[in-house]
Amino acid sequence: MNFFHRINQYLLERYPNIWNTRLVWMLLIALGIHILFFTGGYFTFITPASLHQQLYDFDVLNGNGAMLFAIAVTIILLVLWLVYLLKNNAFKNFYPTSRGKIFLSFFYYLVIIFACSTFHMSYMIGYKTFIHQKYPVSKFETQRLTAARAAPFLLLNIEDYNLINRRYPSPFDTLERRNVTEPENMLDGPSIVAHNERIQFFTTKEIITTTADSNYEQLIRNSLNYYKQEDAYTEVKPALKNDTVIITMLDKVFDVSHLADTAYTLFNYSNNYFLKDVNNITDPSVMALHPQLQDREQLVLKETYELLIRKDAAGIKARLNNFMKLADELMIKSNISVDQWFNLVNQPGRYRVDSVINSYPSYNDDEYYDSAAAATAETVDAAAVAADAAGNVRVRRETRYFIDMISFRNVFDNVDELRAWHKLNDFLHVSIWIAFGLASILLAFRITSLKSVIFAAVAAGLLGILVALFAMVSGLSNANIEFSVPYFLLVLALAIFIIPAVSGKGMSKRVKSVFMNLTIVFIVPFALLILGIISAHQNEYFIAKYGVDYRLKDHRTIMDLLGENVSWVLLAFGLIFIFFYAQRMKHWKALAEG
Repeated sequence: MNFFHRINQYLLERYPNIWNTRLVWMLLIALGIHILFFTGGYFTFITPASLHQQLYDFDVLNGNGAMLFAIAVTIILLVLWLVYLLKNNAFKNFYPTSRGKIFLSFFYYLVIIFACSTFHMSYMIGYKTFIHQKYPVSKFETQRLTAARAAPFLLLNIEDYNLINRRYPSPFDTLERRNVTEPENMLDGPSIVAHNERIQFFTTKEIITTTADSNYEQLIRNSLNYYKQEDAYTEVKPALKNDTVIITMLDKVFDVSHLADTAYTLFNYSNNYFLKDVNNITDPSVMALHPQLQDREQLVLKETYELLIRKDAAGIKARLNNFMKLADELMIKSNISVDQWFNLVNQPGRYRVDSVINSYPSYNDDEYYDSAAAATAETVDAAAVAADAAGNVRVRRETRYFIDMISFRNVFDNVDELRAWHKLNDFLHVSIWIAFGLASILLAFRITSLKSVIFAAVAAGLLGILVALFAMVSGLSNANIEFSVPYFLLVLALAIFIIPAVSGKGMSKRVKSVFMNLTIVFIVPFALLILGIISAHQNEYFIAKYGVDYRLKDHRTIMDLLGENVSWVLLAFGLIFIFFYAQRMKHWKALAEG
């Protein structure tokens, strides 16, 4: 106790502002709690099974109760802090102060509130750090490739092996395709019949024109998206007459019947479950590999094709074996062995697909783990195979085997999602502005009084109602709300700032305190309003000059240029304003009461 007393005495004598705000003790307590939350987050995904359900950052925080617990701790800490803070107020008791000391008090409020309201962020940093260490990018992408190489043999969905999916070898890798069941929707050219539908392979070309072209309407009607569907034409025309338009047209339909296999076969597979979602990856460390990830899909197709052409049974079995080792490492449930799986896929020649492995148990678990039932289900349904050879639609042979592919894919999706930092950045911005808002209200209360703060809150509510009524009237009168409402807000804000300055002694100190509190709390929204009005005018100008797609021509409004940096710009503006406005607070305090 003597130790704490000596430190408090030292701060009181030399740094009264820090002593009064309990800055040192609050930051030390907050640091300890942040370490506890970080540790809890770090061990959240210690077992791979915890990644089997699809997760996002909000799911982790809410599902584990981390967010609720963090809020509870924050409230307790801040309430206890306010109890001690409100015991002393040098400003209200006319102790000598300066603009810098008033600003530092506000800054200390901001730092303390931010430190005590971001425990959930430490929890997030904890589990993201663990994921980065447990699943580093290089290792994880190797595991992804291991899974991707086995994906063609998973037999999860029979339609994955339809001819429409074939992407290798050439010319399938460069052709577009469509499947139709009704003759009137077909393109002019050859087609291939497979499973009661016609499949066509074709190339496209782009025509660059303008809306002023005399052939524009005809080109749109003949465009690929609306080919022979004039009645279904729903294209939204560009805003201006001379806008440049790129129209996709049919180039040529190809006959690839001599290369195609209309049966369900491994050669047709291209829907790789582990590589097709790489465009959704947001982690910068993974995005750096983006070109390689895109190339991998074609690489896996090439490797699989060559494996099948060589009839390399050992190579196929090695892929299956590596996949099952990875599944065991990730604690993925299954009831199929490598040998059983190999027997289903190793059909040299056309490598026909006549079996389906379930992606999760759809039967009774006991039946799934019953080896006798599984062995019975493995018997080939010769009639179904013969029917498929004849091109008839038959239900495929269902096995009782399963690999929990739902959980398997969730592990990959979750690691990609949860190790990214963009959500943490969003939380950072939100937390800073919550802290800034609360610190502004606390500063207003410390400078004036509870009555003044309450009157300011009532005044803000009445102004909000007034703005809502104005917006409603503007809407009914067909006024341009995009400009009328912001300018109305601008007039109100300027009135709040200017009236106390020009009123002199004609306005009481209490009324001026209300205006001052409104200024402290709403100065940053006022700056955001100014930026919004400027951007609205820029947007209108660019649309009038360049059309609705002006951003494609590299024209940006001020808000576009700032992006998320607008948050930091406004924060810097708010801090600078409070620093200079502190002098006005001193002048207000010097006014006579009454």
